[in-house]
Amino acid sequence: METAHSLGLPTTATMMFGHVETYADRVTHMERIRALQDRSLERRAASFTAFISWTYKTENTALGGREVSSAEYLRTQAVTRLFFDNIPNIQSSWVTQGKEIGRSP
Repeated sequence: METAHSLGLPTTATMMFGHVETYADRVTHMERIRALQDRSLERRAASFTAFISWTYKTENTALGGREVSSAEYLRTQAVTRLFFDNIPNIQSSWVTQGKEIGRSP
C-alpha cells in the first residue's frame, strides 16, 4: 500500500478478525495501518480513504475457528473509530454482521 500511495493511488485498509489472532495481534495490525497513514499524510501522498473491519466466518471452510459475537465486533469497531482518527471513513460490515447490528432501536 505504501508503494500505491507513493504513486498517487489512494487505497482502503481492512482487518479480518476473529479466527486465531490475539487482541495484541489486532492492535499490531492497527498500529501498522496507522503508521502508514501517518507517513502517507506527512508526504502529502495518496492515503487510505477508508478502513473496514470484518469478522471471520466459519461456514464453508475446513479451517475451523470461532466466530466473534456482535458485541465484540461493535467494541472492535468503536476502538478503530478512536484509533484511526487519521482515516476519513470507518466503515461497518453489514455483510458479515447483518443489517440489524447497525440499526438503532
